[in-house]
Amino acid sequence: TTSFSVEFNPSTTGRKDAQVEFTQSASTPAVFVVKFTGKGTATGGLAITTASLPKGMKGTAYPSTTLTATGGSGALTWSLFSGSLPSGITLSAAGVISGTPTVSGGYSFTVRVADTAGNTDEKPLSITVMQPITGAGGGGGGGCAAGSNAGWAGLAALVLLAAGMIWRRRRVA
Repeated sequence: TTSFSVEFNPSTTGRKDAQVEFTQSASTPAVFVVKFTGKGTATGGLAITTASLPKGMKGTAYPSTTLTATGGSGALTWSLFSGSLPSGITLSAAGVISGTPTVSGGYSFTVRVADTAGNTDEKPLSITVMQPITGAGGGGGGGCAAGSNAGWAGLAALVLLAAGMIWRRRRVA
């Protein structure tokens, strides 16, 4: 029986890879390889602090949003790590999400920030792009075409009808 331990404690933030090889006895040589992937969590390290992103509306400018992070060393550079942004929306290297979405739906993606010392952090985020609500009838109210005088004409006819009824009652009385 053989026992061993492996300690994986990277001192900087971001993705870290390690590989450990084991060799069985010389009489029956065989190599076993175990790969580890972890995320460094150094105290005071680089960490994305943006919690969520605002919703957008198809065909309307997205509210320009700057991603935020704490810690790190020097200038920060942002990038899309995985997934995709809505069509028409971009992420700048300065961490600004902006543009005009062209397709509605839900979009999940992961952003990455890197500092000049090589520290990185990733965070999953999402944007929901809503479909604009369009009403029937062109906005003129009651199904009337915009700019028509049908609403006023109907009101005028109703006033004349009421006036005619009042005039008729007075004549009869």
